[in-house]
Amino acid sequence: MQSNATLAQSVEQRIRNAQVVSSSLSSGSRGLSGIPFFNSLLSMKTLFPIPVLAAAALLAFCCTPGQNPDSRTDTVIVDALSQVNEDSVRTYIDDLVALHTRHTLSSQTDPEKGLGAAVSYLERQCGRWAQAAPAGRPKPVTERIHYTVGENGGRYDRVVSVPELMVTLPGTKADREIILMAHIDTRVIDVMDSTSFAPGADDDGSGLACLLETVRILSLIPLEQTVKCLFVSGEEQGLDGSRYFAGLAKEQGWPIQAVLSNDMIGNTRASGTELHEDHKVRVFSESRSGEDSDSR
Repeated sequence: MQSNATLAQSVEQRIRNAQVVSSSLSSGSRGLSGIPFFNSLLSMKTLFPIPVLAAAALLAFCCTPGQNPDSRTDTVIVDALSQVNEDSVRTYIDDLVALHTRHTLSSQTDPEKGLGAAVSYLERQCGRWAQAAPAGRPKPVTERIHYTVGENGGRYDRVVSVPELMVTLPGTKADREIILMAHIDTRVIDVMDSTSFAPGADDDGSGLACLLETVRILSLIPLEQTVKCLFVSGEEQGLDGSRYFAGLAKEQGWPIQAVLSNDMIGNTRASGTELHEDHKVRVFSESRSGEDSDSR
């Protein structure tokens, strides 16, 4: 099992050195879950290193499709990357692991363990950074959101209102939004066991740590395009928190251009293949028609 320090190093490495295959992002391609990703990324034709952390800044500052990129883009990205702090990433993971479990059905009232304590921790961190945001940019907004689960049974033994968190980093333009995600909840082998120790350092403490560091840094940067950071619950029980946000996005008409989900990014070795890779990020893109191809 990897130590939290090793996980933090892996997350930091991925943040700095991740690559995305450019064909997934080039002109005319479709993005994750059929969402148009974006039509032009710095006129990219070959592999371009896109750190996971900088992806939001990159997308937020990238040019409008059909236009040339702004000359300041690279400087903004490089500056954002220089602020990545491995010690901060390690601290986030340690703090999340210390909450014993973050199971979707765990306590929402215990201040030291459970889902409620986890959401409060994330809310405090993001709220503090929002308050410290410079006057030259719109203030980030932190919202705790609840949705109801268990009405149809499934991986629930009761009906309960479940919390999750949305942090909006407003841009000066409202025509496009970038969604960054990670899931809060953890589990043991028994998916219904909401009290046993389930630290979730990698699944998905690593993704949460990356998202927290992203919020911290992007809170300081004036953005053109809005970035929404979603800390979702209910993932292990059936993607319920993500499903709720998807419904909310459809209902409110969010102008989504890309969705980047950070799940288990502290694990650098693939099960089954034993492939070791900590310098790239995989991009999954589903066709709206259900058809696939080698290029996709």
